[in-house]
Formats: sequence, structure tokens, C-alpha cells
Amino acid sequence: YIKNFKVPNNRKYIKIKKWIIEDYIKNPLLINKKKFHMRLILLNTLKNNISKIYLHKYAEILPAKYKYNIRNMNMNIHNTHGNTSKSSEKMLFPNDFEKIFGKVKRKKIQKQIKILFKTLKKINLFNFNCYENGKNGFEFYGVDIMITDKFEIKCLEINSKPGLPIKPK
Repeated sequence: YIKNFKVPNNRKYIKIKKWIIEDYIKNPLLINKKKFHMRLILLNTLKNNISKIYLHKYAEILPAKYKYNIRNMNMNIHNTHGNTSKSSEKMLFPNDFEKIFGKVKRKKIQKQIKILFKTLKKINLFNFNCYENGKNGFEFYGVDIMITDKFEIKCLEINSKPGLPIKPK
């Protein structure tokens, strides 16, 4: 199936050369009965060839358009990316998250996020050079995480072009 799969592109069909196959998270934490993910914004700086990582203090919470139902494969139930979320339902972590789930759960998630970023830095995931022979520069990343109903984070993806829509309330 994968070998022969084609998608329309400018009135012709092309084969997909790269695929991502992942385990579906069947027990997502829900807000207002909707699945969501959080977009964490990370700044990676390079100064005199020394890399430092900074995490923005707010993360956008992006809910799906419709209530979660594992048996219904409607894209608007399972896709939690920003363009499917109603802007009135978007929230911020940690403030809105704490209002819904409490301080203890918020702290538990923040602790896991800290461990995730320490691990990513340790494996040199964010090493880069701005220019050939450059010693200084910066780069933004968007790191999408989902939280299970047991309050465990799962890293979904890391985006090198995340957009920066975060506005504190």
C-alpha cells in the first residue's frame, strides 16, 4: 500500500517518498471532552559556539474541533493542529491548564517537560550553525506534546518553523 500510494499534486499524481508511522495515543487527556496538544516554543541560541536552550514560559493549548470519539475517524476529532481549533477555545499552559486540572497536575507536567528538554539537549538534537563558520545565531522550534489521561507527556513532533502566536492573557 505504501509503495504504491500516490497523492494529487498540480493535476498529476506523485508518489510519497517519506513516511511517518506512529503509535496512536488512545488515552489522551481531554479538555471539554476534546483531544488537544500543546505547542511549546523553544529558542536555541549559539554564542561563541556555545549553545543554550530557552523554553517560553507559555505554551498554546490547541483543542480539536469536535468532541473525542475513538470510533469516529473524522479528522476534526483527532487533528489538534491550530487551523482546526476554534480560536475562542485555544488556551495557555500553565495558567488555563492549572485552572482546569489543578496545581499538582500542572507541576507534574512541567517536571516532565523539563526532563524532555534536558534529554533533547543531551542528545544534541538542537545543534546548528547559523552560517558557514558562524559562531553566533539563534533558531526557534515548536515542540508539540500530548498528555495522556494518566498525566504523562508524549512528544509528537519538533517543528523548525513553528510560528509564534503565543499571547498571555
